[in-house]
Amino acid sequence: RSDELRRFIYIITECESDEYLIGNVITERRRKPITVTLTRHHTSDFVEHQSLLMRLDLSSKKDQQRDGIYWSHLSYINISMKKILIEFCRRSILPQKFDDCIVGSIIPGVVQNIFEYGLFIDLPNTIIAFAPHKHLDLHGNLESIEKKYRIGQTVFVRILQLDEEKHRCIVSLKSIMYDGEIAELNQSDYVLKCYLNEKYQLIDDMKQNGTGPLSKFFQETKKWIGFKCRCLIEKRLDDWFIGRLENGLPASLPYDAHYSIGDSIEGYIIDFNLSAQQFIMTIDLKKPIKHSISSTQTLTQCTILCQLSSYALAITQDSNHLIHLPTFSDLNSFYSISSTTSYKRKQQINISSLIPYISEEFNYIIIPFQEKKSSIKIYQPDEIVSVTIIDVLPKQLNVKLNDGSRGRIHITELFDNPSTEKFQTLNDLYHINQSLNARIIGTRNIEKDSKHQRPVYDLSLREKSSQQYEIGDRIIGFFDKIDEKTKGYWFYLSLHLRGYVPPEFISKQLTTGQCSYLTIMNKIINDKGEHYTLTMFDNNQSESNIIYAQFKEIKSINEFHFKITKDNENYEGILISTDVSDVFEDFIFWNYLMSVKPPLLVNGQLNIKKELWKFRNKTIRAFIKEENKEKKQMILSTRKSRLDKNHLDLIDEEIENIEQISIGDILHGYIDVLTNRQITILLGSGKTVIGHIEKVLNRTLNGHLREYLDIGMVVEAIVLNVDKEKNKCQMKLTDQFIEQLVSKRSKRNRLSRANSLNGSIAGGDDKDDNDQELNIKRLKTDDESIKPNALGNDLKFDWNDDLSTLRPSTDNNDVEQMDESSSSLRKKKLESHISSSNDHQRTQEEYEQLVKQAANDSHLWIEYMQYYIDQAEIDRARTIAERALASIFYREERDKLNVWIAYLSLENRYGTPEKVNAILTRALGNCDGVKVYQRLACDVYEKNEQFEDANATFTLLIKKFNKNKQAWLEYIMYLFRRHQTEQAKTILDKSFSSLSSTDHVDMINKFGQLEFKYGDKERAKTVYEKLLASYPKRTDLWSIYIDMLIKYDTDPLIAARSIFDRVLSLNIPPKKMKFLIKKYLQFEKQYGTTVDINRAKERITQYVNTNDDDNKINSNVEQDELDF
Repeated sequence: RSDELRRFIYIITECESDEYLIGNVITERRRKPITVTLTRHHTSDFVEHQSLLMRLDLSSKKDQQRDGIYWSHLSYINISMKKILIEFCRRSILPQKFDDCIVGSIIPGVVQNIFEYGLFIDLPNTIIAFAPHKHLDLHGNLESIEKKYRIGQTVFVRILQLDEEKHRCIVSLKSIMYDGEIAELNQSDYVLKCYLNEKYQLIDDMKQNGTGPLSKFFQETKKWIGFKCRCLIEKRLDDWFIGRLENGLPASLPYDAHYSIGDSIEGYIIDFNLSAQQFIMTIDLKKPIKHSISSTQTLTQCTILCQLSSYALAITQDSNHLIHLPTFSDLNSFYSISSTTSYKRKQQINISSLIPYISEEFNYIIIPFQEKKSSIKIYQPDEIVSVTIIDVLPKQLNVKLNDGSRGRIHITELFDNPSTEKFQTLNDLYHINQSLNARIIGTRNIEKDSKHQRPVYDLSLREKSSQQYEIGDRIIGFFDKIDEKTKGYWFYLSLHLRGYVPPEFISKQLTTGQCSYLTIMNKIINDKGEHYTLTMFDNNQSESNIIYAQFKEIKSINEFHFKITKDNENYEGILISTDVSDVFEDFIFWNYLMSVKPPLLVNGQLNIKKELWKFRNKTIRAFIKEENKEKKQMILSTRKSRLDKNHLDLIDEEIENIEQISIGDILHGYIDVLTNRQITILLGSGKTVIGHIEKVLNRTLNGHLREYLDIGMVVEAIVLNVDKEKNKCQMKLTDQFIEQLVSKRSKRNRLSRANSLNGSIAGGDDKDDNDQELNIKRLKTDDESIKPNALGNDLKFDWNDDLSTLRPSTDNNDVEQMDESSSSLRKKKLESHISSSNDHQRTQEEYEQLVKQAANDSHLWIEYMQYYIDQAEIDRARTIAERALASIFYREERDKLNVWIAYLSLENRYGTPEKVNAILTRALGNCDGVKVYQRLACDVYEKNEQFEDANATFTLLIKKFNKNKQAWLEYIMYLFRRHQTEQAKTILDKSFSSLSSTDHVDMINKFGQLEFKYGDKERAKTVYEKLLASYPKRTDLWSIYIDMLIKYDTDPLIAARSIFDRVLSLNIPPKKMKFLIKKYLQFEKQYGTTVDINRAKERITQYVNTNDDDNKINSNVEQDELDF
């Protein structure tokens, strides 16, 4: 177990790297050696000690007894010797697997990777946690992630969310309110004590095992703290002097204006910097440091000597003891440059009220961290205060208290008896600057946040508090929003409690803030918290045979079971496909009853485990057809004709018995058993009335039924014979239904053949049996010998162009490199991947095998999506997209992004704007926002000629990421491709107000390149001439200018030579000119004559002679180089 503490004998067997040690451990319980690995990051809680521990302590002591814990198991068992982790395991329990992680719990971890957008943190048992940038305790622009956190650092995290899709935890590192026994582990004095103990232990190891002048000094000087010596100042670094002691050892001391570089200063050693191998000195001591101290001695005043990264050193005024004062507030802020507390040299501190910690082993003193006392008044719960409304919102009032604190009054706390008949908005009832008397019910800022120095209060105008609810209660809720996925309603029931009304239980439309009567059907508790499932129908209606049932299990595609509570007794509800709706449709449970994605059948089999999550916590309103009190079973129906007595939409009548069926009737039924030659269908009354189709006379279908149909689909058949004794009837498929199946399949075949021959579907004419047009268009590729893939062509999406290199967000100096690299990589991708897929049309089984073998290959998943799109099965293509997103490893960001763009393109072509927005929101939460918006605009909207949508997307991109240079550049490139050069110039000017001045030159440079390629060549020259007039010594800009002239100018050779001559006439240092000189010689060798080459040599020789006095070209233009 990862929380299992062991004291073991650690025997090193392999020490070939500074990153890890491999050894054997012998525990107290198990004497047989176990091979384990100890990485550098798990030797210490403090990063600067880890390398020294590997080198000095662990590797030098081959056989030693130490405390440690099991951490994870990869190729070896990984152990940890971090003391804070070990102490945590003594007091609490670590999660053993991802399912053990609990939202809200606080656990320790190790920083694994640092990115601009957040931290990846290693938790025990290979559990991965991600802390987004917004959940890091950074102090504005004063510090970055890299400055506050270190790889290998021990941190405490609070779990905010469990990401089931990526199998990782979303955590926060912001200052946390700690409880119980682990609170001490996060306190600054305890952390500093661990740091100093480890530091002085390492210095002792240097005394015993080290060699060299530093170890010799420690060996000869028993009490090196307080040692008096002289330091020769060599340089100044910020607020410190850097120098050397008389024995040559490095030292540093605080800057003092009375001294300068070259002075020799006498002072006292007060500390040692292990990472820099440097002594810390002070010149502020008037007398030697006193080392011994009694536990009864009181300390009153101290003077700051200097402040280091995580603590300050001070000297007591009365007793002359050296003390340590932590400047950080908790473990997570140990390396923060924006310290919670900062001290100045010679500052006087009162420490009389603080109890010091005295280390008897290493003889140091720590004064606990001093929290700043706040003068802000803290209001207590149930206290009545006067407030002033500062803002009226649809669902709450924002108010201001008399002391300046802010608060809110939520809509659920405004009324004791709200009216459901007459709706009035909060703007109708309240106005800004209105005064109210409200009751304090709590505070919102549970975390310490520099942005909220005052508490933010929750207040109430109600006389009584919210009550507890039970299933069946009739309550009032306030409408919040419509769920984008399910189209259900979300309600606020109280300040921190919400309820959900599924679409089938909605009785009327509501406006945000409007209240309505609701009935509680079920209580849901999951990782995201708890909420109630509600209905807007009155449960106490006269029909006693209408109940609410909660999903329990899937028995088969055509049979679902539910849990029912009636008269305090539990029943099992059975619902058959024929009793779900008055209109039969394929996969009725998925498409109609639950409004979820239809199942993916493999060889006609349903993977029940994969489908269960879709129906978790689902509740239905049902009619009781039959009730068996002995077996505790009910037969249910959700037909509207049963529930609401609504027969207007009745198409497929309910068949109660075989007597209702006559020979010649044409009926619809659900396939229950299917082979290639026979079909058994359900007609009604549960599974008691069934039909048999034994022969299919159509040659195309005969023997191949499973290629056309699946269990759960609806078929149309005519009754041939009725067997009333067995409740069965013989049937055959109607000619019309067969024609539809064959026509649908033949259209798919023609579509597939058109794709394989012509490459893509986008334009052209062809007619099928139903006179429907098929648009066919040939894709153009860079290599005519390579057949382009049909993948995605029906989406009007150039999949071949850029699924591997599709307009990547790059920052190359030359825009032309984008097109060239795209072309070459496209060919390789096509040759390696597409050629194999075009040899034959893959089947569903083949795709299933391929995606299992290469789960991270986005191209394969998208080809699988296209397989179903070619067959007009859009819902199945959506299912494949969801499977791909769940299967691709979260670190394969490029492949993930490809699938998201393909999914967006699919919904853009076949879905609704709401679905596109829903997918876009999910994609932005999982990928780089700049890349998502850019690819959506270019690869979806632009390629489908939806230019208004593309413009809107780019506008949103530069608004959200206005500090990102690439975002502006992508928009400008799009405008140039659309030949909107004037608008591109406007966007360039607009970007200068948002981007830093260091990016302006690069933006103008790339604008000039685009002007050469798409716009006016003369205006492009003007852009470069103005740019080079301001930056004449930028040889990289001259080089790009020359390349553009060679490629696009009407007389490229004359123009390029003119620029080369101008550059050689400038006073540019020879070292910078080396590249351009070689380029000049290569240019004349490729395009010029012998006369041109000799002229170039003469110009270069003149330049060399002119600049010879300033600086020689060291081997830049050797004679043999000039002679080629």
